[in-house]
Amino acid sequence: MGRGDCYAPYFMVENGKVLLWYIDMTAKQGIDVDGVPYFDDLYLDLVVYPDGTIIVDDMDELEEALSKKDITQEQFNLAVETSHRLQREMLSNIPSFIEYTKRCYEMIRKLRN
Repeated sequence: MGRGDCYAPYFMVENGKVLLWYIDMTAKQGIDVDGVPYFDDLYLDLVVYPDGTIIVDDMDELEEALSKKDITQEQFNLAVETSHRLQREMLSNIPSFIEYTKRCYEMIRKLRN
């Protein structure tokens, strides 16, 4: 994940094995004055399984937020375009994504110890 990316990924691991990833589409992200990371959720999510299955989740919430003017058309487009880009690029090679996740998981484990 680089600067300016409009998504926030999470992963669930059991016994060192990735069970799934949950990726929030976001408007922006950063670190507040207290050093706490934050992001502005854009409702749309991807649920990704190690077998390559990808579920687009909460599109109805994204559409409702747009109709209620809780988000702008630009934010709606950003969420949809980010979701499509992730599926075309990063999530198109699940074995590579699993290896990347394992490296991230190991770094997190080392930081906790």
